[in-house]
Parts: sequence; structure tokens; C-alpha cells
Amino acid sequence: MKHIFFACLSLTFLFAAGCQIVHVTDQNGKAVAWADVSATTQDSGATGIPTKTDLMGLAPLPMSQEAPGTREWLEIRKEGYITRRIVRPEDGKVEVQLIRAPGAPKSPDAKAK
Repeated sequence: MKHIFFACLSLTFLFAAGCQIVHVTDQNGKAVAWADVSATTQDSGATGIPTKTDLMGLAPLPMSQEAPGTREWLEIRKEGYITRRIVRPEDGKVEVQLIRAPGAPKSPDAKAK
């Protein structure tokens, strides 16, 4: 319970500090840890500093510094999953679902059938 409190406190701080939170889950709703998250500007191709998700599937990104109306992309990738590229929303929290790639090995915690 203490970990959840500190995670919420951290998220509150990041929102106040001008960060956007990207929450990455798999098709079963489980957090995807250590996924790469990056933002790219469509016009210039400039890429922001990439980050990784933590154990709860959360990754902070600085809020966009581009002019209003500039289209940006978020790219989320992890080995064993299909890479997602979406238009970066202006919301403070972005939910992204990664789908396991066909033929990718199952995670070690997956139960055998």
C-alpha cells in the first residue's frame, strides 16, 4: 500500500513539473516494464530524450515545447511486442497498449497450459 501512495505522489509531482505520463500495458492489462518511449516532431523530425517505463509501466516525458498545432508522435517499443506509433495527445496521462508479437516467447511468469 505504501508503494501505491508514493507512486501516486510521484505522478502528482510529475504533472506539476510539466511532465506527461505514458502508461504502457499489454493486451491482458498488465504493466509493460522497461519499454522504450520517445517523442518525435513530424515537421522537423526532432526527437526528444527517450525514456523507459518503470515496473508499473509508467514513463514520464517532458510536456511538448513545440508550437501549438505541431503534430508529434509517440513511439513505444519493446522486444517481443509490436511497436506502437501514435499521435501524441495533449492529455497529462496517455494510455498505450502493446500487443505481443506473433511467435514471441512468452514471459517467464506466464503459466503453462
